[in-house]
Amino acid sequence: MNDVVHHRYLDKSHRSYIPKWGVYLEDHSDKEDKITYHLLSRQMVIFCVERRKAWRLLQSRAGIVNKDYIAQKEYLKGLDTPDA
Repeated sequence: MNDVVHHRYLDKSHRSYIPKWGVYLEDHSDKEDKITYHLLSRQMVIFCVERRKAWRLLQSRAGIVNKDYIAQKEYLKGLDTPDA
């Protein structure tokens, strides 16, 4: 979420960069087993990040440990740590 607050999503050299219209979603719900692609705006991606953060906050307040969140934090720590 700090990447959104500090506008890192606009910096092309940062891992949090979000292209204005370069993000898409694969939809596998078609009854003919056909994949449909949906183009997402930058604002929609930021909205999803904000909602996920709110959901994880509710989980933590309820005492629920989210294993995906722990794994994500470890992965991002590895990306942010310069090679030794």
